[in-house]
Amino acid sequence: MGFNLIAFVELSLWLTCWTDENLGRRFHGCFREQIDAEMCPRSMEVIPKLERHIHNLEELVLPMLIDEAEELEVVANRAREREEKLSLLLIMCWFLLHRSNLVSNEMKQQKKKL
Repeated sequence: MGFNLIAFVELSLWLTCWTDENLGRRFHGCFREQIDAEMCPRSMEVIPKLERHIHNLEELVLPMLIDEAEELEVVANRAREREEKLSLLLIMCWFLLHRSNLVSNEMKQQKKKL
């Protein structure tokens, strides 16, 4: 029974190398046998710098976004509380209005009887 190399390659995992020397090159299980050709020297110089720059920006922006999200959560909670209070006030006003109409109707009926 022979070993089918093509079937093995199709089933094996493709991994990606993220070292500065082999940035983004894919390989099958063994990092010595790369699938992709080596990048030009300029790419190998620029891409790691860009990745570090992106990482630094993420470190700067992420805390600001977290703070902003917390502030927005506080604002949302206040709005929710205000909505609950206004809903309760609306229900109370409706109840009082309904009650006053009932009393007014009763008084009109009593005047008619007199």
